[in-house]
Amino acid sequence: MNSFLKNTLFIGILFISNAISAQKSTQVYGQVVDQQTGSPVPFATIALISSSMSKTFTGATTAEYGTFIINTDSTKFIVEINFMGYEKLQLSEFNREKGKINLGVLKLA
Repeated sequence: MNSFLKNTLFIGILFISNAISAQKSTQVYGQVVDQQTGSPVPFATIALISSSMSKTFTGATTAEYGTFIINTDSTKFIVEINFMGYEKLQLSEFNREKGKINLGVLKLA
């Protein structure tokens, strides 16, 4: 392979890898607990809803200890937390620092 073709191939791979890594640039994470007991709420639904279209575009469920991590390329969304027997919780204001949004401990009532 000549050097021009090798360099072109290398640059192409570099651009593709940068594009893929840039697609999921924000990490949203936190923990969901019961407001009264402080116990983790496993399997609660976390949905990211587009602020402009009011549609869910991604989401996750909490793990055994109520924790969750969602990677997204969007920065304009509402976070909605649901679990049977609890009131729905919505968050629309949060701080993004270095590509991360720490929602902290979210208490469901």
